Amino acid sequence: MKLTRECEIAIGILICCARRPTETVNVRDAATFVNATVHHAHRVTVQLVRTGYLESVRGKGGGIRPIGAADQISVGGIIRHMQPQLSPRKTRFENLGLEVLLGEAMDAAFYALDGFTIADLAGTGSGNRFACLTCAARGILRPFHRSKTRRVKICKAEVALWG
Repeated sequence: MKLTRECEIAIGILICCARRPTETVNVRDAATFVNATVHHAHRVTVQLVRTGYLESVRGKGGGIRPIGAADQISVGGIIRHMQPQLSPRKTRFENLGLEVLLGEAMDAAFYALDGFTIADLAGTGSGNRFACLTCAARGILRPFHRSKTRRVKICKAEVALWG
């Protein structure tokens, strides 16, 4: 899965806003945070306002702020809004089952992405899920793990996840 620059900027802007939840964030500050031009960040911000992730405040001291809590905004949801072309589509190989296979792969990827929120990426959520990213990802992807091989414990946090 390849993310567009607009999608990366959108996630970055939401992380910037999540780290300063009580403040109104200037688009220029958000652009600096995501290493983008102000114009590019403004275009992405307009999309985030239209889809209901951000609120735009006009006037002196204006800027942007999140509408909901950062722990309620899933990373998968942002990617779906910013890159609708990632949804399953027809292929030329319908009769070979490739369409079904690719659809299952995308469902698995979005299942994993839906398990993480902007608060997780910003480090503001309850509990530090990214203390060990490998463990957090394995905990979400466990239903898709089909191998019966013995798992190697990586850290103490993983022991708690796998039991």
